[in-house]
Amino acid sequence: MGCGMTCSSEVLRPEAARLWRGAINVLLLAGARSWAGEQKLSPAPEVVGPVRQRAHIAVRALAGRERSLQPLVAKVCELVADARWRPTEAAVMRYRRGGGISTHRDHRRFVYAVAVVCLDGEGVFSTFASRPGRAVSEWRCRPGDVVVLAGPDPADPLGVDPRPLHAVRPAGAERVSLTFRMELAS
Repeated sequence: MGCGMTCSSEVLRPEAARLWRGAINVLLLAGARSWAGEQKLSPAPEVVGPVRQRAHIAVRALAGRERSLQPLVAKVCELVADARWRPTEAAVMRYRRGGGISTHRDHRRFVYAVAVVCLDGEGVFSTFASRPGRAVSEWRCRPGDVVVLAGPDPADPLGVDPRPLHAVRPAGAERVSLTFRMELAS
């Protein structure tokens, strides 16, 4: 399922990551910015295992009460194009100049997909074949762009892990993103 005439997509590896350029229109972007601006951000841990990050973050459970986000969530679900995926949390991330997050994979508890909406500023999204290593691909993300990353399928009998290694850094003074993830109830 695509997004019609409003955006184009670029595929890194079909099973790993996809960039949807201009997928989010100005009205949806304004609603997302407003919601994100209401969240109280806290410094993210600077070191998590081999991952280094300099960012501020707010993670919120999505309980269906976020009326201002519902149209955006519907659009992102359309881009993910997996009927099983319904995000259960949203994370606002703010990276300032010199910040970002080093090469990592999103946690395997986030299933089917992770979708990142660029709200403000520009960022460089890089993918890697290994850590350490040189970037396999780099995308410059702008407001309204969406990156969809593959996540594990808990029903996969082979246990294939499609999560791409990736890193993010701001391309200017600041970048703000809104990440949607799904965690299965235990």
